[in-house]
Amino acid sequence: MSVSWQGEMLVAGLGVRTAANVRANRAVTLLWPALVAGQHALIIDGSAELRENPDASLSALIRPDKAVLHVTHGVS
Repeated sequence: MSVSWQGEMLVAGLGVRTAANVRANRAVTLLWPALVAGQHALIIDGSAELRENPDASLSALIRPDKAVLHVTHGVS
């Protein structure tokens, strides 16, 4: 999934199943895991709004509410 900034909103491409989840519940959590122990993982909570793009693909506009940088001690 690609995620980019559009002003103060994050824009993320969605598949059909994830789009159905956003329709049912606008609360979302995004996770960028640490790839190596000792690095930081980024966790963002926010609210999403579904958007149909001109090419018929789906994306979510996500307004971040909270974020945490979490240092990892072991990656599984």
